[in-house]
Amino acid sequence: MTDKPAPWSIVAAVAVSIVVAAPMPARAQLNHLTCFRAGDPARFQASVSLDMAQVAFDPPGQCRVVGRANLFCVPSQKTVNSFEVDGAPGSPLAVPGFTPVPDRLCYKLRCPRKSPATQQLSDQFGTRDVTVFRTRFLCTPAREGLPTTTTTTTSTSTTTTLVPAPKLVFVSSATYIGNLGGITAADQKCQDAADAVPALAGKTWKAWLYDGALTPITRMTHSSSGYQLLDGTTVAADWKDLVDGFIDTAISLTEVGTTVSGGVWTGTSETAQAVPGSDCFGWISSLFESRGTRGSSSLSDRGWTVADDPLCTQNLRLYCFEQ
Repeated sequence: MTDKPAPWSIVAAVAVSIVVAAPMPARAQLNHLTCFRAGDPARFQASVSLDMAQVAFDPPGQCRVVGRANLFCVPSQKTVNSFEVDGAPGSPLAVPGFTPVPDRLCYKLRCPRKSPATQQLSDQFGTRDVTVFRTRFLCTPAREGLPTTTTTTTSTSTTTTLVPAPKLVFVSSATYIGNLGGITAADQKCQDAADAVPALAGKTWKAWLYDGALTPITRMTHSSSGYQLLDGTTVAADWKDLVDGFIDTAISLTEVGTTVSGGVWTGTSETAQAVPGSDCFGWISSLFESRGTRGSSSLSDRGWTVADDPLCTQNLRLYCFEQ
């Protein structure tokens, strides 16, 4: 979804028909993209059809682009200063790419599932069989500033559409044993934590929990405008994005603005479904033999909400979502 990697470089395009081992030139062409995490205020959804250059990867149906841009990628060049393969010095391959490569904005992409495809690929770091799983991003050409447009006035009327603000989410600064007093009492713990912070007071908050009867699907607001940490960092573009198995960033910021790493009581799977028998008997037990599912506030994959099921005697945090 904290785990914020440094910018990374990816080869924009590779030729796999002929690979010739040769020393790298002193300066490479601008045929790479260096990608950065992006903060994008836009909120939109788009349905798109994709036609891949490699037919094996064509999705079996229309895909959905979920706005905002997650990555901003710019053309770059690199020089390989050192390279090892299994601990031994190696020689990078000369695999040319297309140049120039335009700037790109990359958006989360949801497509109908398709069986993984395996293909032999080569880049400057070697040749290997790569298994390609589900689609994750669509990267569109971008340019600095405004595009060239032609404006035609057809009407003097103006329609304004108000977009709801994203819902806020934090991880509690306090920790609790698995006997939370029930799910309603857990909600109250989130409410009390938020009400103690003037900027959060006056809103309604609930804990991300399943209690043996109610799941987040049935008891929480499904936001269409997204979820954010208290510092504005995007967690998910909307409810569907929140429960697709990954979040954009780990929920590690507390109601008082501190960053924490550790376990969080959830009882809930990455799709907001129940994890049966792992909810500390409805969050009212801390008996030695009772267990509860926990996530991790340092993860943004499925482990953010379902990592393991420790004993309910442990002290863990709560995820608190604005309703």
